[in-house]
Amino acid sequence: MSHDLIQTKIRIPRLMAQCIDRLRLDSRLDAGHHVSLVLVSAPAGFGKTTLLARWAGGGNRSVAWLSLDAEDNDPRTFWACVLAAIQRVHPDLGRSCRDMLESPFGIPPKAIVKALINDLEEKKKSVWMVIDDFHRIEDDETLKLFRFFLDYMPGWMHLVIATRTDLPFSVSRLKIEDRFARINAEDLRFTPKEAELMARQVVGRSFAGEQVFELARQCEGWAAGLQIAMLAA
Repeated sequence: MSHDLIQTKIRIPRLMAQCIDRLRLDSRLDAGHHVSLVLVSAPAGFGKTTLLARWAGGGNRSVAWLSLDAEDNDPRTFWACVLAAIQRVHPDLGRSCRDMLESPFGIPPKAIVKALINDLEEKKKSVWMVIDDFHRIEDDETLKLFRFFLDYMPGWMHLVIATRTDLPFSVSRLKIEDRFARINAEDLRFTPKEAELMARQVVGRSFAGEQVFELARQCEGWAAGLQIAMLAA
């Protein structure tokens, strides 16, 4: 099944040459080693993918990456993608899970997820994984199995999920166990200082301080709108 996977789905996206650092958000993502799930949720254009790709590509950690699309709305396809992403950076993880996915006997997807959880528990290896565009997953069985995975995955599995909406299921267990953190649209809004960096490093223009502040205010810190406004100013 892995040979059918588009390999760019499990690679960290390539960024533009100029991409500003957002250290205040990087520090919150770095703190993800204390939790199991960091949810990054905001509408389109708030810079979720750019933020996570820059963060995942830096530092000393090896981060598995998965970009989802509508074709992943099937439990076996979804978990084949998850496993392929993990094995790209940790080839020794999930071998029994891979065998089950490739078995001709149609092993139930929940058994595959259990095998992955048990393998992660046995290896005791810290695993970081970013799943981008999670809002594309709408299939009930796929979502149910993913919630099961969240509830039972070991503490050394660290997920960062980017989505345009709230998760369509409860993560109360993670919240109760203090294993959940969130970065939302308000957090992702560009501050005037970040807007000034964008103007210089990305747009290649210099604005007066009050002009940058006004542009940031008018666009409410929305990354895509701010860049368009700067180019048009």
